[in-house]
Amino acid sequence: MLDGSQEAELVSLGNCQAHWHASDRAMTHERILEMYSNMNTVTKSAAYTVTERDDYILVDQTCTITLPLAKNTKREVEIILIATGKTLTIAPTGTDTVQGTASIVIVAKWSAARLKAISGGWILV
Repeated sequence: MLDGSQEAELVSLGNCQAHWHASDRAMTHERILEMYSNMNTVTKSAAYTVTERDDYILVDQTCTITLPLAKNTKREVEIILIATGKTLTIAPTGTDTVQGTASIVIVAKWSAARLKAISGGWILV
């Protein structure tokens, strides 16, 4: 907890991202909508390879979604099965793995895998 003099010092330094109280860090409805508008969402019904532009991939048919080489980019993508009775397989490229395995499978509607690229493959986050 900050005392009055500590708070005064922080406030006197200006309103910037480095301070916990910065009003520009507050999430507003408009800011959330702006963030989502910058995200690319695609719907796929057949085999597909994730591109650099993809943030969210909605899958409505049984198919395999292939992840690009991870290359420790720390890139994230979320893949969501949006249909009932379908099977979504998520597979890496080359010698990469997904959570240490050759692939993962999703079968429940509205189940999702949020994946992050690390050295040697992808992990679930």
